[in-house]
Amino acid sequence: MPERSYRFSSAAYSKILSHASKYSCSTVGGVLVGRSEGKGGEVTYTDAFPLFHTSILPPLLKVAFSLIEQYCKQEGVTLCGYYQANADATTTMNVVSKAIADRLTANCNFAAVFMLDAEKVPEGQPALKCYAGSRGDWSSVSASRVHIGEDVIDSAGEYISSERYVDIVDFDNHFECPELDWTNPEFTPTTTATTADEGESARRRRPRGSREGVTEGMGEGGQEGGGNDGHSDSTRALVD
Repeated sequence: MPERSYRFSSAAYSKILSHASKYSCSTVGGVLVGRSEGKGGEVTYTDAFPLFHTSILPPLLKVAFSLIEQYCKQEGVTLCGYYQANADATTTMNVVSKAIADRLTANCNFAAVFMLDAEKVPEGQPALKCYAGSRGDWSSVSASRVHIGEDVIDSAGEYISSERYVDIVDFDNHFECPELDWTNPEFTPTTTATTADEGESARRRRPRGSREGVTEGMGEGGQEGGGNDGHSDSTRALVD
């Protein structure tokens, strides 16, 4: 059986880089949705939903997952991945990423975790390190199995260079101001690099939010949330 591979749409990759860039001094994370081409087939991530940039509270995280799962049912996609960008720029999984990954694999056997390698972003290289596995047992995946096209990288780079990344909304923002749309429909680029299904949800409702004072570029600035991990071990409650 061929090894499973993973492919990113412009929307998913752009949201990951924008979330990490907006809160470059904090550890940020979010979930990925998409489809799998049968047993052992390629997984296509069609969209990403930023979760938090501050301490994770399990009750709020469960609310976020509930909303995302409702969205998945409406759009015919699966909650099948998690991304994280560590404040210290490392690409190793921590207690947070492992806890959320374990929760995902309990419901989806092809879920994977992607850690951002911030040093590769300015170079225009694919910047996600993949981990696959199951509850309590995660190992790195060969970079050759993660497909991020040049047009996808270019599209995501435009959000950074134009500073449009400041408009990304995560669930921290949404819980503070419910009018902010956690689906981020304006982050579905016109460039699509994976499937014709991409961008089905570029029609969401609530107005986007914008924050001033964000520093330029990946890994330079100081958004709120602190320069540490920013997450609590209580995240383990997700898998109870």
